[in-house]
Amino acid sequence: MDHELPINDRIIISMKQSNVQYSMENGYEAAKELLASGESFTALYAIADTLAIGACRAFIEAGKKIPDDYSIMGFDGIEHGKYSTPSLTTLKQPVEEMAKATVDLLFDILSGKKGHDHKIFAGELVIRESTSEI
Repeated sequence: MDHELPINDRIIISMKQSNVQYSMENGYEAAKELLASGESFTALYAIADTLAIGACRAFIEAGKKIPDDYSIMGFDGIEHGKYSTPSLTTLKQPVEEMAKATVDLLFDILSGKKGHDHKIFAGELVIRESTSEI
């Protein structure tokens, strides 16, 4: 759904550690940078759950309450997110379905039955404690 919200490039933070891109530490450092920026925002979306979990730590250390002050959401659906405090809202990837389709496609390519293919998989929004309703 498009709400025609303006994009503020000053609150889009890139990861700093290129050798461990999706680490909790990287999410922690990026969130600290975002909080220090002084920019106004109400939610953080991280491209990986591990980054979001690290970001939660930075927000809590800064005295912020999740989700009262900021909502935080990740992407992947890793098991750790379910047990973090607060538990992490995420867009869960259908990992088993993706793995099976990849293996099937690989065998089809190797046997000459099929060429390369492009597949799109639907994710599942898993709402937990780290986000609040608007």
